[in-house]
Amino acid sequence: MFGGLGPSWLLQKLGNTAPIVITQRSFPNLPSMTHPSPTTALSAQEKKIRRRVQCKMNMRCYRERRKRNVSNLEDAIATLHAQIDALAAQKRALEVHRPLSFYAEHSAPMALTMQYKNMMSQGGFGPTQEAFFRSTFSPDFMAHGRTLDNFISMWYRVGQFFAQPNPLLAMAPVRANIVRFEVSLHVEITRPLLEACFGYILGHEDEATIDVLAGGGYAMDTIMERIFYFDQLEDGRYVIAGSSCGDNRAAVMASLVAHARETARAKAPGVLSITHLLHVS
Repeated sequence: MFGGLGPSWLLQKLGNTAPIVITQRSFPNLPSMTHPSPTTALSAQEKKIRRRVQCKMNMRCYRERRKRNVSNLEDAIATLHAQIDALAAQKRALEVHRPLSFYAEHSAPMALTMQYKNMMSQGGFGPTQEAFFRSTFSPDFMAHGRTLDNFISMWYRVGQFFAQPNPLLAMAPVRANIVRFEVSLHVEITRPLLEACFGYILGHEDEATIDVLAGGGYAMDTIMERIFYFDQLEDGRYVIAGSSCGDNRAAVMASLVAHARETARAKAPGVLSITHLLHVS
């Protein structure tokens, strides 16, 4: 443009009379020298930080929402389980407390089982219960190796403890001639109970343990399951031909005896506890 002359000649020609503004347009062949302003660079950094913070906040909200949803689902499941249990208990109660006429009409074995439960809920065993047994049970009845006479003798011995109005928890037919029911037992531990039902404890434990067990307010709580097996006679009547039962009375008594034994040992004179020995030493 200036015939090969440099910028010095241009300055001499023009002198210092006017300021010279050199722009990219004046020298198009020069590379661009533009740089982002500090404000622009700071804004980009701020945007990056804001995006990072927003991402963390979104993740935190997502985790809290997920945790809240899981908690709500767990509560809903627990509520459904409670409702199912309540409905099952209501169903059992309706089945248990149906009138005897219902069982007599639909199932003679179930009706006889309900009569047995009513007879054995009168606070003891006497001639009325024996008469019911002999009219309802088969002469060939067997229960864990006991004949009908032995079964009746056993109830005369233990009836005052177990022939009580204990709650009937469940009753249902297993088959047409088999009925299963459950009864909740609550029996206070007394010396007469030990003598009548748990003689082996009296024979193996010392007197101090027996005193604690019989006078310490202990009680046995368990659930007894009994199953009746029925035969139908030629005249159409049903009789109870056999019985089996199961519960954890032995295990419950073993736990109570162990606790009474430890209590009696702690009360015995001359027995020092470990805490006392450490304190003295």
